[in-house]
Amino acid sequence: MTLEEKLYNWFGYSSFRPGQKEIIEEIEKGKDVFAMLATGGGKSILYQLPAFTHASGLTLVVSPLISLMENQVQELKANGLKRVTSITSTLTFSEKQERMARLQEWRLLYVSPEMLNAPTFLERLKAQPIHLLVVDEAHCVSQWGHDFRPDYLDIGEKRLQLGSPPCLALTATATPTVREDILKHLHMDSKRTSLFCHSMNRPNIGLFVEHVQGEEDKKSRLLDIHSHFRGPMMIYTMSRMVAEELAVWLEEQTTVRVAAYHGGMEAQERLMIQQQFINGSLDVICCTSAFGMGINKPDVRCIIHYHIPADLESFVQEIGRAGRDGERAASIVLKAPYDEDRPEGMIYHTYPPVETIKHLLMMYVEDNQTAEQLLAAWDEEEELYGRQIVYALKRMGWFDSDDQLYTANIERMAAHLSKWVEERIANRLQKLAVMKKWLYATTCRREMLVKEFNETAGQNSECCDVCGAEWPEVAVKKDLKVSEKGWRDRLQQLLGE
Repeated sequence: MTLEEKLYNWFGYSSFRPGQKEIIEEIEKGKDVFAMLATGGGKSILYQLPAFTHASGLTLVVSPLISLMENQVQELKANGLKRVTSITSTLTFSEKQERMARLQEWRLLYVSPEMLNAPTFLERLKAQPIHLLVVDEAHCVSQWGHDFRPDYLDIGEKRLQLGSPPCLALTATATPTVREDILKHLHMDSKRTSLFCHSMNRPNIGLFVEHVQGEEDKKSRLLDIHSHFRGPMMIYTMSRMVAEELAVWLEEQTTVRVAAYHGGMEAQERLMIQQQFINGSLDVICCTSAFGMGINKPDVRCIIHYHIPADLESFVQEIGRAGRDGERAASIVLKAPYDEDRPEGMIYHTYPPVETIKHLLMMYVEDNQTAEQLLAAWDEEEELYGRQIVYALKRMGWFDSDDQLYTANIERMAAHLSKWVEERIANRLQKLAVMKKWLYATTCRREMLVKEFNETAGQNSECCDVCGAEWPEVAVKKDLKVSEKGWRDRLQQLLGE
């Protein structure tokens, strides 16, 4: 049976998207594969098809988002593919145990990196033949990436403990530096790994920057944008509070069905909003960067950045959620004079200052507990800083096999950690500088954007505002209905049912 026949029999698709077949062929040969495909390029089929058509073995998918895992599990089961599940923190202890006890039954299993680090789960995995280890959103592995997550760094070591099964690393954006970091940490030999780096350019998405005077001007332009596009939109902000305020304001000013979304909300509430947006019950999401990864909604017509992004990598990820149906869409950045201070302040706030480093190190030494015991006891900000310190100290070799520090010399450790923080802040500030340069571009924005990823843009007559492009005309498929209740009331009613 050919790959095309398998694709049609299992998923109902008559043909592959560009690049998919070649990648799956390498996976079926048992090779390590690094694949960079544009957001919306069909990454999930690369491991889902081999998972169900391979003779035996488990396909283990490590993903950073619970919502992404649950969505894919639900979609596959709805299509009749039942031997798939996820094991996440939302499950009860007994539910986790029941699913782990049935590992031999699953063909496809989604887990978080934290779950992969659980000793009991890892021991059970060792007893299972693993056909393929998939690292989704692989840029999270890289300390130089825009979405670095320390828990991802242990995946490479866990892979070795599982017998080094073939590995598929997937991402939509990775600079050459980030790409090298991913291969290194996942123990993928660059000489023997099949590399597929498809263009991250999305020609159907027009690129626009609006230089506005202030908050009122921004809101006025939001109304203009809403009036023009009249379809599914995402509005990205850098603040949870602003996301909520904008949702309320838009609901007051328009008939649009709108909700806020950010990481401070309960998981059930986030999942509810996500599903409402996907099925068309909501038209606009005012969100932080917590929203969008793994969202399969083809008809998003516009991505708005209410605040300027901190780097081009995250910007490309976010705008790539528009126009997945191939129809014209737009990315619009609303840039006010005061905006540049916000991302810079957030960069500095992401990393602990010297005094905080010393304070947390003192807690390590005095409490004589393991790193995980301390992290579990700290508040949210302490845990954020603490995880970075733990990661850095482990990379420097200062933890023993029992997760205890080798040394109690706080001043020495603090000096090394401070240098580590300075390097990362400098790297993030450099990326912000590139982002700012792009915002003030006097030449083609698309060409500048793709150049950061060692690409060329090619010909595109409707490219960006600098090239004279205008907002695309969008066919409205349905009239937006006036909502009878506010989004908070609707959610309260739904969650109470």
